[in-house]
Amino acid sequence: MFYRYFPLILSVLCVVLRTVDSHCAENPANQITDNGNIVARVNGIAVTEQMVLEQIDQIAMRAQGTIPPEHLAQRNLIFFQNGLESAINLALLKSEAVVKGITVETADVNKQINSFKERLGTEENYQKWLSSQGLTEEKIRKNEKLLENLLYQKVVEAGVEKTQPPDEEEMKRFYDENPNIFLQPERSNVSHIMLEMPANSAENDRKALEKKLQTIRADIESEKITFEEAVKQYSQHAGTAANGGNLGYIAKGQEGIPPEFEKAALETPVGKISGVVATPIGLHLIKVLAHDEQQTVPLDDIKETLRQSLHQKKEADATQHYFDSLREKGKIETVMTDEQWNARHTPKPSIKINPDDLKLDN
Repeated sequence: MFYRYFPLILSVLCVVLRTVDSHCAENPANQITDNGNIVARVNGIAVTEQMVLEQIDQIAMRAQGTIPPEHLAQRNLIFFQNGLESAINLALLKSEAVVKGITVETADVNKQINSFKERLGTEENYQKWLSSQGLTEEKIRKNEKLLENLLYQKVVEAGVEKTQPPDEEEMKRFYDENPNIFLQPERSNVSHIMLEMPANSAENDRKALEKKLQTIRADIESEKITFEEAVKQYSQHAGTAANGGNLGYIAKGQEGIPPEFEKAALETPVGKISGVVATPIGLHLIKVLAHDEQQTVPLDDIKETLRQSLHQKKEADATQHYFDSLREKGKIETVMTDEQWNARHTPKPSIKINPDDLKLDN
């Protein structure tokens, strides 16, 4: 529960999977040698600059693909507040461990290592992994990050109120009060044959590809070849050429689907093949395998998924409530201002040198 709802903290497994002295997703640029730069104090515990940077690394790792690469150079500015909040939460847990007398015992470490062994399948696989990483079990047992995370986990598990899965009445009430969540849009299950067409293709080349697809369509309809055989023989779509061209369900308004493709997928009758459809990646023939009109998904069809989701929401709320309570009773003091942090971490502009300026006079 702790790691599911507190994702900014280093996970135990991630720590174990790295070499003993490294951090998950370690960013060399974030290795500050002076750990004396204190950003905040939490119940007397110093939150250092390095602690905040470690949390920023974790946040940036999870944000990969969602922010432009050029912004990664400013990660320490963009994610400062998030990293600071996460580091403060860790300090709150460490303080609470002292107050409650919670410590990590040998049995806790054994349990975590046994869990890891189960993931690898056999003792032999575990030993091979240790050897490949240049590790020993003793080094893992003494890994500070592993011990810290086990401590955080124990504190949260001891402090967060236990929750129960929702009963039938709760699920029915949520289902009735949130009809839009369970509305399934109109959709079609489709397969396709695609011929690549570069964006700068000449008109004659385009017409030749269209004619080729029209001929393929005619051969399928006259039963000279099956659609699946045509996919195998002609389709240039790497992702589906090996599975009969199947794309699964295409829904109305689905993100990432070209409007021309969506229109043909939803309007072509079941069992029929569309005309030639042009998209930015090529020309297509689309065969509709099944079609569903817009409908509300029956509760019985998604009951277990809904049960898990609502239970996870309860656990998340309970965890958030716990951290809120720690903050309310804790003493949190900001030491380094935003301006001071920004001054230390604003990327310095690169200096462009004109090669001509480096020429020496004769």
